[in-house]
Amino acid sequence: MVEIMENNYGTSIEEKRGEKGPSPHLLQAKKTRRMFGAIIDMCIVTLAGMILSAVAAIPLTGFNEMNTQAYVEFEEMRALFEATKLYKIDEEGNAAGDDEMYADYLTAKLSSDAEAYVNDDVLMYYYVVNQEQSVAYYNREILGLPEAIDGENASPFWQYGDDVNEPALLKADVKDQLALHLAGTTSESTSALYANFKTFFVDSMKEARTHFSDLATTISAYDEYAVIILAMMERSAIAAGITFIVVSIIFYIVLPLIKKDGRTLAKRVMGMTVVGMDGEKPKPGSIIIRGVLEIITFSLTLVFVPFLNWGYSSFDLPILRIGDFAITYLSIGLASFAISLVSLIVMAISSDARSIHDFAAHTMVYDTNMWKTSKINEDLNK
Repeated sequence: MVEIMENNYGTSIEEKRGEKGPSPHLLQAKKTRRMFGAIIDMCIVTLAGMILSAVAAIPLTGFNEMNTQAYVEFEEMRALFEATKLYKIDEEGNAAGDDEMYADYLTAKLSSDAEAYVNDDVLMYYYVVNQEQSVAYYNREILGLPEAIDGENASPFWQYGDDVNEPALLKADVKDQLALHLAGTTSESTSALYANFKTFFVDSMKEARTHFSDLATTISAYDEYAVIILAMMERSAIAAGITFIVVSIIFYIVLPLIKKDGRTLAKRVMGMTVVGMDGEKPKPGSIIIRGVLEIITFSLTLVFVPFLNWGYSSFDLPILRIGDFAITYLSIGLASFAISLVSLIVMAISSDARSIHDFAAHTMVYDTNMWKTSKINEDLNK
């Protein structure tokens, strides 16, 4: 007995029997389920790629050895920075902010201890001790005092002591007002002076740090560290990129070929079946075409995920070099994202929920149970 079932358009099997295409009573997988399945596949590939990259591919590039070398260079550079006293760096490598540095500086300048007044002055230490400039130079060029004690003093904060070669002193009224502000006795004038003195300190620190960063020794140390870091990023990027592509090929092409049904893991779990336009299981050529386009459409969209910890600059890392030409993660990710948007739009407007890879491979996606039922019915009706 021939069972009469109707498809979404109300057309019976007998009316469609003999026409090219799958059996009309098959229930197409819902578009939302297909999209959700594609997202799950992308997540699986991304997770597998990240794990294999971390435990296998990246270590083979010598990443761990370079990381040890980078740590040594970092410690040397850290020691170089801390020797200037312009930076306070904790054990995690984080530098103290302007507020903390200013608080320490102000404490030193208000100290009654003459030794602390000089030794804890980070600006004076950098120029006089670290850079071996004279105190007179520091007083004149950094604090803005005149060349002679009796010269016209335009500095709002500083004055000479008994000699131009001795550390300059805070003006008496400035020191008193700053002390009142720190003690909590604030007024409009003390608050304004406190803010202005902080501005002087922060600006002076910026100039000192710029001076330090422009020194040949600093540039050399930074370059040695940067070369190692860039090598680590580039090698790990290439290794992870290759791993990501291999995992994608296995997931989207090899496994579906082995199973001979073209289904990815998500489609298998969510009860979706890939069939050819004749309603039968897809041919190997169709599975390969479909898999390649699925990799391009979905998998490569998230190719940059393993390198988010490097920061946005990692998006310009090369996944492949051909001479001087480099294919970066950013270019691949953007191209794949654009293709995936087009693919989703095609799926949304297509009456049979087919996407780009379906049209190219001449396949459709159906509900697995309905497909199995249709095959049983067709066998019974022969």
